[in-house]
Amino acid sequence: MAVDVLISFLPCEVIEYILESDNIKIKDVMNFAMTCKHVYRSVTNSNKLWRTKFLQRWPNLREIYEKMDKDEYKVSDWMEEFHSSLESRKKLMEELSEMSANHYKKQEISHSGLKNFLPLFRSELGAHPMAYHFLIDELIQLVERPVL
Repeated sequence: MAVDVLISFLPCEVIEYILESDNIKIKDVMNFAMTCKHVYRSVTNSNKLWRTKFLQRWPNLREIYEKMDKDEYKVSDWMEEFHSSLESRKKLMEELSEMSANHYKKQEISHSGLKNFLPLFRSELGAHPMAYHFLIDELIQLVERPVL
């Protein structure tokens, strides 16, 4: 008779390797992380896994990050970077969703009508240092998304 072998017996490196697959989305990684403490620690402590998932989710940012790593911005916590990117994109979508209600009756939108977007893009106004790149990437994805 075979002895039961649990996935939690796998070394952290093997779990990371499996989770780095292109076929496994970040939502799957997070759901898997909630299964036990061992897996949770493996997922949350793996900077390499989070970097991989970040660049899988937003491949257009790879070149920018590689250039920034050499120059002025070095990421030390990729899980935090992932969350910052999601948060910036969420705020952008909130602002975009309010545009119709705020500007519906206007023929044109003035520069001052877009001032709510400045804190999203500008790091000197509290935005993440890479927020500009996050949001440009998000806007490009919105424009390129097929119409349903």
